[in-house]
Amino acid sequence: MEDLSPFNRCIELDPGTRKLMLDMIRSMKSLIPYDPALVPFYGYSNSPFIEEFVRKVLKVAVNHEGLLSGIADPGSIEKLLHHANGLREVGDQIEKLLQAVRNYQNLVSFLSYKQAGFVKEHLELIAPDSCRDADQVDQKMKKKNFSNHSSRKNNIKLKVV
Repeated sequence: MEDLSPFNRCIELDPGTRKLMLDMIRSMKSLIPYDPALVPFYGYSNSPFIEEFVRKVLKVAVNHEGLLSGIADPGSIEKLLHHANGLREVGDQIEKLLQAVRNYQNLVSFLSYKQAGFVKEHLELIAPDSCRDADQVDQKMKKKNFSNHSSRKNNIKLKVV
């Protein structure tokens, strides 16, 4: 466990960095409306069907642009498709970042648990009576985690990076 101590300093989130990240998230939220009311159905929101349909209609519309004058502008549809693709790209990058943050959160949580166990082992050698509360919490946590994992049908594998 002592070998991991230098590594811990690499994954610390100092208050300034945390504030900067939260401010960036607030700024990003201000650029994009939250939960737009104009989306009547969520089932098609990320469907490749939508993009394929729009592209096929645009292809036909460009060939018959004269018939659509004053009714619809294929250029505006093309701009919307371009914006949707741009937002998808941003969303994909945010999802990747979120997954990386969750992975580090899990790693830091795991390291804190392991280090606390290491400290507890040393305290048990020196002052065994002082560790009873920690033992009770540890047993409750293990019992809860065991019952949660035993009820799942999927096997969960620990990914070591």
